[in-house]
Amino acid sequence: MRWLLAAAGAAAVLALGRLVPPVEFRPLSAGRAFRILDRNGELLRVVDRERGFFAPLPEVSPHLVAATLCAEDRRFFWHGGIDPLALGRAALQNLRAGRTVSGGSTVTMQLARIILGPRPRGAAAKAQEALLALYLEWRLPKRTILE
Repeated sequence: MRWLLAAAGAAAVLALGRLVPPVEFRPLSAGRAFRILDRNGELLRVVDRERGFFAPLPEVSPHLVAATLCAEDRRFFWHGGIDPLALGRAALQNLRAGRTVSGGSTVTMQLARIILGPRPRGAAAKAQEALLALYLEWRLPKRTILE
């Protein structure tokens, strides 16, 4: 029975590798901006990428990293790209509110969303992000994902 489970797991990993295209890391395009929203979805600020810059993780304050993970993905170091507890919590909050108020995305899923680029939101988009997040976690160290 154990060998059957191991074979099924290996097949799933191989299938995942075939379903997700190789990810090419390149600098974010200049001129593209991103929006910062408050908890109610109200626009707080638009940040122009031309003003942004890459900072290697050792150059970023560990307090900033900890604060970001506390706000965005508390279980970052313990999940494999998808946090089922966060997704379940988000689903319950969305059902209660009757609209989308929470997404349950991990930091890795947010990176996947950036890589995939602009597209309509919804369950299909979330599934694509989740699949790519699994792939990223399989291929990259957590430190690289944070950078």
